[in-house]
Amino acid sequence: MQLRDIEYVVTIAEKKKFSLAAEALYISQPALSQAIQKLEAELGISLFVRKRTEVILTDAGQLFLEDAIKILEHSNHIKKQMHKIQNIETGKLTIGVTPLFSQFYFSKPYMKFHSIYPNIGITIVEDISETLERQLSMGKIDFILVPLPIQNPNFEYETIVSEETFLALPKNHPINGLITPGEDGFCHINMNHFRNDPFIMLRPGQRLRTIGIEACHLANFEPNIVFETSYINTANALVSAGVGISFIPYMIFATRNENGGNVYYHIDGIDTRRTLVVAYEKKESLTPAAKEFIKILLECYKG
Repeated sequence: MQLRDIEYVVTIAEKKKFSLAAEALYISQPALSQAIQKLEAELGISLFVRKRTEVILTDAGQLFLEDAIKILEHSNHIKKQMHKIQNIETGKLTIGVTPLFSQFYFSKPYMKFHSIYPNIGITIVEDISETLERQLSMGKIDFILVPLPIQNPNFEYETIVSEETFLALPKNHPINGLITPGEDGFCHINMNHFRNDPFIMLRPGQRLRTIGIEACHLANFEPNIVFETSYINTANALVSAGVGISFIPYMIFATRNENGGNVYYHIDGIDTRRTLVVAYEKKESLTPAAKEFIKILLECYKG
C-alpha cells in the first residue's frame, strides 16, 4: 500500500464515482479501478460497494477512510514543513565555533541572518577545533567555523578571514623601547630574545599554541610554559599582569581600548597568520539555511 492508494480511496469516497475521482486524480478510470482492486486484494477486504449510480463505502471502507484522512493530513503537514525549510522560512542550524571566532567574527553575520530569517533557530557549539571536527563528522553540527589546518581530509572549506598573530609583552619588559617600530607602528622581533622568558600558552589543540610552539622551536628553544588557558583574553590579561609573554591574534588587541599597556610585536622568521574557515562535509549536502548563513558570513568579511 502506497500513499497514492490512500489518496485514491479518499477521492473516490468524496466523488462517489470512479469516473469523477479518476478525472480529479488525472488518471484513467480503468487504472483507478485496477489500483483499488489491487489494494482490496492486499487488504483482503472490500472497501467499496459499486451501485448503479454511485460508489459507497463498506464498513471496512469507512474505517479505512477515517485513518486515511489523518494520514493525508500528516503527509500534507510534512510537505509544508519541508517546503518551509527549502524556502528558509523555518528550521534550525547547529554551528560549531571556536572561542575566538565566536567572540569576534560570529555576531555580525548572525545578526544579519537573523534579521532576514527570524524563524530559523541557531544553536552554537563552542569548543576547540579538534572536538568540533569530530562532531561535524558525526553529523551533530551543520558546519564549523575554525582556523586551518583542517585535520579531516574529507571536509570541504572556504576561507573567511586571515589574521596575524603577534607576540605580546608586558609594558615593563626590558626589550620595549629598544627596537624601532616599522611603518605600521609595530616593531619586528626575533624570538631568540625570549628563550629565558616565561610563556603563557593556550591549551593543546588550539592553533595559537601551535604557532607559538613553532616560533620558539625555530629559534631553537623550548618555551618555559608557566600558565595554560583556553581563553585568549585571559592570556592577554596575564601578560599585562606581568605573569609572562604570549601569542595574541591581532583582533584581540585591535578591538580593545585598554590592553594594560601591553606591547605587540611582529614575529620574524615565521608566518603567524591564522586563516579562519567555514568547513563542512560536502556543500551539496548543506541545508538551504546553512548555505544562506555561509553566504552571508562570506559577504561580511570579503575583501
